[in-house]
Amino acid sequence: MASRVGLYFSAASFVAGAATMVIEIAAARVLAPLMGVSLYSWTSVIGVILAGLAAGSWLAGAAADRWRA
Repeated sequence: MASRVGLYFSAASFVAGAATMVIEIAAARVLAPLMGVSLYSWTSVIGVILAGLAAGSWLAGAAADRWRA
């Protein structure tokens, strides 16, 4: 049972990571006509993605501390 739960979490993490990469590329493509394809546009996209990942990790950590198994 525990290995099945771990497999589900691993699959969910893989899908979430792939979706994040797709959103990152799409955001860079949307910004390209406005800002151009430059270091500044890629840096802003990657910074926003990393900030979102950090916020999600912080919220998940807080939830995990609140509801212990």
